[in-house]
Amino acid sequence: MSNRLTTDGQVEALRLSGLSTIRLGRDLTPIIQALKTYDSRTAQRNCLFLEGFDLRNRRRLDEAESKFLKAYALSSGNVHINRELAALYCKQRRYNEAEGYARAAYKQFPTNVYLLDIMAEALLGKRQLGLGVDETELTDVMQSLERYGDAPGSSFYLIRMAQSQLSNRKYRDALRTVNKAIERNDSHPPAYFLRTEILLALNDIPQAERDLATIDQLLAAEGGFSADDEARKSELDIRVLIEKRQYSQAHAEIKRKAFVLPTHVSDRLSHSLAKAIAFSDGFVAKELREWANHIQKR
Repeated sequence: MSNRLTTDGQVEALRLSGLSTIRLGRDLTPIIQALKTYDSRTAQRNCLFLEGFDLRNRRRLDEAESKFLKAYALSSGNVHINRELAALYCKQRRYNEAEGYARAAYKQFPTNVYLLDIMAEALLGKRQLGLGVDETELTDVMQSLERYGDAPGSSFYLIRMAQSQLSNRKYRDALRTVNKAIERNDSHPPAYFLRTEILLALNDIPQAERDLATIDQLLAAEGGFSADDEARKSELDIRVLIEKRQYSQAHAEIKRKAFVLPTHVSDRLSHSLAKAIAFSDGFVAKELREWANHIQKR
């Protein structure tokens, strides 16, 4: 019945069909080919957005970023594109890059809990990395998130509050807060991801490993890992190996997970491992020490 729709209506129907197709894990090619028959910026933007969304779902994060940026160039004010870019960069801990996109989306819908959440995550992530943050703005965002996102069964606000405490190195407070979030919703993987980070900061490796096992169970129950979840889980697994001084295993995992981890995450883990090896007074294979020396000189 496409002849009964306007051109914009046809493009929108294809966009919605594309999103459903991606989430069902089906072939997106026919929808992309159909969108390419329309000579409009809207069709081109939606085509790029869907290709990026599909690539992200298939764990090809660097390629997904390229598609989203091309879509952004066609429509810099589009809230969906801005949110996807902000979320992608937050997952990769590229918080400085995430902030601008998060703010662009948040300013359009300042009471939307999902956009408030991504804005809070970007600002808190920057602060945790020691980057400059407007504390007044962060306070406003957190107060709005509490107002619109702190309800029975919801852990948006508690998770961001725990992230805030983690960024301030208030590890015990952060642990208590994230435990409340888990009590409120014990099947929400982001809370366990965050608690694992807090536990690593507290050097509680056994509990961190138990939380990682819980994440495996929760995501399996949901039908498996998304690209973002697998990348974050792999990163935490490797950080645990480094903390346990299992350097050979950590090195092998960095190489094995190269197709999952974004390039800059692999680089960060490699430098963390190289630094740990450099300060280690235990036995480390000669080849691994040479690799660590090479990484530190780069």
